[in-house]
Amino acid sequence: MEYGLEIAMVKIAIDIEDELEIDSASIDFMSKELLDKDNQSLTDSSIKVAFSKEIEVEKMPFNDKFYSFDIYYDDSQEYRILTDEEKVVSKFIFQNNKKSHFLTVLDHPAFHKWKASNLLGFISLEKILLQNDGIILHSSFVEINGVSLLFSGISGIGKSTQADYWVEKRNAEIINGDKSALRKINGRYYSFGLPVAGSSQIFKNKKYPVGAIVLLQQGEKFAIRKLAPLEAFVKLYPNVTINYWDKNYVERASTIIRDIISTVPILEFTCPLSELSVEYLEDYLLKEDVINE
Repeated sequence: MEYGLEIAMVKIAIDIEDELEIDSASIDFMSKELLDKDNQSLTDSSIKVAFSKEIEVEKMPFNDKFYSFDIYYDDSQEYRILTDEEKVVSKFIFQNNKKSHFLTVLDHPAFHKWKASNLLGFISLEKILLQNDGIILHSSFVEINGVSLLFSGISGIGKSTQADYWVEKRNAEIINGDKSALRKINGRYYSFGLPVAGSSQIFKNKKYPVGAIVLLQQGEKFAIRKLAPLEAFVKLYPNVTINYWDKNYVERASTIIRDIISTVPILEFTCPLSELSVEYLEDYLLKEDVINE
């Protein structure tokens, strides 16, 4: 069966031997527009999903580790391998210079009738987006007055708390509580909701022009400043999903980050965990014409 996903305006065709359950995380991202009126493909990427009783992993020149995955790669492709008690559960083959990729999953009842959002946990979504000049930023994404504020920083710094303050005090809308995709559309950077959201469980397929990226620091007093390009790069880079073993990925993502910094305000906001942070940050954003009243 063939399904379509549209993530950050990137159309992904999923060809799978089984039926996908369209769950709450993925329903807003499903797309039926895979062909145009002349029956030509509209997809930017495709993934063929197959099941196998046993999954073999061919030797590759290089290997690395990414979260729970073993990574094997050469100049043309990458294998993303998930194992459980030394048994290979899945193998995702990403082809660096092609739009077609392949996922093989262990033929086991637990992996049939998947939720569509679970499928994304086995593929390299960040690589597919990067092929289309997009990156993933670890951030709480809120919309206020038609633009996005992206609260970013280390885990536990208060990203979700700040987003909640803006909802409570300014009727902002949380689009994604944990991640956002950034792509340049018609000369302007937009942030996009994603069907993956960590513990926030907020998945909305909406996009807004980026008003500012706010890098949070905890402190007893309020302070806010716009970062110069070099410092902005150093502090923003660790919050972007990066495949560090892939030199081409690092170079391409770094180019996008530098371009974002040249067009989007990157702010460092030091504050206590207080609802007063909304008023303090809002005053700055209004003064700098980042948001309108």
